[in-house]
Amino acid sequence: TMPFAHHTLATNVDDPVREGHDFEYVYVDQEPIDSRGAQDDSAFLQFAREVFARRVRGPKGENSSLTLQQMLGPSVLIDEKALESEDELDEFMRLLKRHANELTYLRAVRLRLADMKRFRNEIVRKVHGALLLRNALRERTGNAKMRVFSGEALVIRCSDGNARRLVRLINTLLKKVEQTRGESELLPLPLEQGVQNDVLESIARDTLNRVQSEPPNGMQTYKYLMAIGKYMEHTFAARRLGSDFVSSIIVKQDDGPHIQQFLKQAVQLSLLTPSRINAHNGPNVPCEGVFHLAFLFAPLFGLLPRRNKAQRLPKVLAFVEDSTASEGKQGVLEV
Repeated sequence: TMPFAHHTLATNVDDPVREGHDFEYVYVDQEPIDSRGAQDDSAFLQFAREVFARRVRGPKGENSSLTLQQMLGPSVLIDEKALESEDELDEFMRLLKRHANELTYLRAVRLRLADMKRFRNEIVRKVHGALLLRNALRERTGNAKMRVFSGEALVIRCSDGNARRLVRLINTLLKKVEQTRGESELLPLPLEQGVQNDVLESIARDTLNRVQSEPPNGMQTYKYLMAIGKYMEHTFAARRLGSDFVSSIIVKQDDGPHIQQFLKQAVQLSLLTPSRINAHNGPNVPCEGVFHLAFLFAPLFGLLPRRNKAQRLPKVLAFVEDSTASEGKQGVLEV
């Protein structure tokens, strides 16, 4: 069963099952994709590639040499950047000056001159993806499509270590490849970045919308997830970047029953992932700790799919409520 989804110990006889005697809870989905380093997804990456190979082989075992990496190509936001030439380093510093806070920029200038190894490890590795995303968000105009949420590493990360979600992503992307093949037998690979971005964003939006009809607290869960996503979207896009940004929430036992209901349903649906440091004492007791928003939602809210800083959930909800109220008042004044 999924965490918090086991609601009864009753059986079809008079004697119920007992934890510790008849069964044990084993939480196997705690932070399946860590995202703190370049190779942290390697185990699930190999699994994803094998799933893809079996999928393209077809039901009759047709031979296909197409690989997941060929279909999706490299990931702009996830794959590490070499930045070998002076021009590449200068462009990185230009982006850093445009989007990062002053402390981070001055530290980067100092390390670039004094210790290139530390510069790459402490600055480039931590903020390059965030800089590229911020720049793409800043330069997007009107209804222009995003392209940066694409590539093998990012698609796999957006599956959150969830096999069912991975298969859905693979199937949808393969259909897009087949649709773009046309009359030619040659596949137009890798699949265009804007198409990949659209697929990821569409699946994220559909997943979130479906939550509203999930019993027993679907509408409340939907509203809280929307609030979390909007808060993270605002904090990432509106503040100058450092090496940290909000990607998770913190919940305490005394935050109230509504938050507990939301938390348990969101975890059931694999839309929040409990941190590996959280303690679980069974499904029917209050829970607390750090919970990560699913990477699936990164393309929808314009977030970097990486674990980072956590914020208290009541503060998140209060901020979004105040922002909504302020927008409403402005609307009244304008009328």
